[in-house]
Amino acid sequence: MSLKIPDEVDSIIKKFEQSGFEAFVVGGCVRDIIMGKTPEDWDITTNATPDKIKEIFECTLDTGSKYGTVTVKYKGKYYEATTYRVEDDYINHRFPGRVDFTSSIRYDLKRRDFTVNAIAYNRRRGIIDPFNGAGDIQKKTIMAVGCPDERFSEDALRILRAIRFSAQLDFEIEKYTKEAIKKNGVLIINISKERIQAELSKILVSKNPGKILDLFDLGLFIYIFPDMNDISIESIRDIFKQLKYFNEKAQFRWASFFAVLLCFNRSMGLDTFQKCLSRLKLPGITFRFIMDVLKSVFVEIKYDPYRIRKLVCTIGLNVFKCILEIRYAFLKSGLPVVKDDEKAFLDFACSILLQAENGYFPKSINDLEISGSDLIKDGIKEGREIGSILNHLFEAVVKNPELNEKEKLLSLAKQMKRKG
Repeated sequence: MSLKIPDEVDSIIKKFEQSGFEAFVVGGCVRDIIMGKTPEDWDITTNATPDKIKEIFECTLDTGSKYGTVTVKYKGKYYEATTYRVEDDYINHRFPGRVDFTSSIRYDLKRRDFTVNAIAYNRRRGIIDPFNGAGDIQKKTIMAVGCPDERFSEDALRILRAIRFSAQLDFEIEKYTKEAIKKNGVLIINISKERIQAELSKILVSKNPGKILDLFDLGLFIYIFPDMNDISIESIRDIFKQLKYFNEKAQFRWASFFAVLLCFNRSMGLDTFQKCLSRLKLPGITFRFIMDVLKSVFVEIKYDPYRIRKLVCTIGLNVFKCILEIRYAFLKSGLPVVKDDEKAFLDFACSILLQAENGYFPKSINDLEISGSDLIKDGIKEGREIGSILNHLFEAVVKNPELNEKEKLLSLAKQMKRKG
C-alpha cells in the first residue's frame, strides 16, 4: 500500500536513511492518511538514538531525550522524532519506570495502545503493520495491541482513550478490549483529574458525543463521579444521543451533559454538581458557565417578551442559548420533564434570542446608546445618581427597546431627575 506523505516529511526520513538509520511516520498520522484524512501532526520513529538525531539535524530541541524524543526543526516546521523503545515497570498504572531503546520497529509498535495507532510507514519500505491495524481501520474497530489487560494495567489513561478514539473516529470498541475496560476500570482513579477532564472534553466535542454513554455501560462513571453513583442510564440514554446536535463548543457540551444528569437527579442539589465540577479541574470560565446553566435550565418561560429579555440580560446570552438547546433536546427525546406546550414557549423564546443576537435590545448597561459622560454633560452631577439613572434607563429599554436612542434616553433621564 502506498500512502501520501508530505515531501518535507519524506526528506526527513531520507536524511535518517542517508545516515545509516531507519525512520518511519508512525501512529495517528498513519491511521489518518489510511482513512483519507489530513493529519495535523507528523510523528517520526527511528532507530537513531537521541544523540544521533541531534547530530543528523542542525536544529533540534531536547523535548524528552530521556524517553527518546527530540523535536526536529526542518524547513520552518517542527516534527517529533522518537527512538524505537520498549517500556517496563509502570508506575501507578500511568508512566513507565524504565525506558529502553531498541533497534526493532516491531518492538516499538508492540508497546503502543491500539492496533490502529501501531502502524508505521515510509515510501521505500511501505507499511509496517504487525498487528493488522489497517484491517481494524477497515472494520472500524478499536482493539488493544496484544493483551488488553496488560495495556490498560500499564497505562490506565488508555481506558478513556479507547472511548475517545471510538467517538472521534466513529469506531466500535472490540469485544475483548471492552471486557478489559470493564475489568480494569477502577485503575482510572490513578489518573490525574486534568487528564480525565481532557479526554472527556474530546469525547464531548467529537462528532459522536453520545459515546459518553460508555462511561455508564462500561462501569467507569462511578470512578469519575463517585457522588452520582445512583443514576439510571436507561432514563437518559435517548437524550444523550441528542448531544451531537448541540453547539460544538466544549462549555456547551459540558453544560448539556450535566444538565441532563441534573434533570433526573434534582434531589442531589447543585452542591453535588459543583463538587463534581471542581474535582474535574475545568477551566474557571467553563466551570462558571456550567453552573449558570444548571441554576437556570428549568426556569419557567412565558409568553412575555419583557420577561424573556430580562432573563437574557440576567443570565447572559450564551447561557440562555445553551438552555434553549437543552430544552429542545428534551422535547425531541420525548422526556416526561417537558410540558405539553413546551415547543410553543421555546419557539417564542428562540425568536427573542434572535433579537438579542441581532442587537435589537441591550444586554447590559454598556449597550445603551448613552453613557455616564453624556448624563454629566447634560447637567446631572457625577456620583451615585448617575448609576441609579443608568439602571433605570436600562430597565426602561429592556421593556421597550425602541427607547434606546440617545435623545430619547436624555429626555427620559431629565424626567427621572425631576421626579427625584
